[in-house]
Amino acid sequence: MAITNEISITISDEALKNIQKGLDMIKANLPKLITLNPEQRQTLPKMGDKTVAFVRKALEYARQNPKIVPSYLNLDEYAKDVDAVSKLFQVSAPLQKLVEELDDTTLLAGSEAYATALVFYTSLKGAIAAGETGLKNVYDDLSTRFPGRNFKKS
Repeated sequence: MAITNEISITISDEALKNIQKGLDMIKANLPKLITLNPEQRQTLPKMGDKTVAFVRKALEYARQNPKIVPSYLNLDEYAKDVDAVSKLFQVSAPLQKLVEELDDTTLLAGSEAYATALVFYTSLKGAIAAGETGLKNVYDDLSTRFPGRNFKKS
């Protein structure tokens, strides 16, 4: 059984340190990020792509018509929120793409590594069945991944 090698990457320790520094820099420049619980996420009204234009236009109209703005609305805070959303979208969109690429790359590299390990494991079982000695400890260690399955020598 041939194993296809669709991905072959090496990430140096230096590159990993640089990536971590970059992530730390991003976090440092976004100091007020929050985490919502699932209930909060579900109950909040969502501002998606289609809503952005509405929110921006409403802000402009509110600025142009201050007489009809309710006294309890803070237009400065509203404007800050609109600006923040715009800038956060500029950060989150490429990060979401990057996370998707990271997930796909990790999935493919992991799949190839796991498939290769399974081929070796099958070869190991075959070697033991053929009478090769000194492999039982290796088999016993790897077989813990598959509890409840017993390999019996023929």
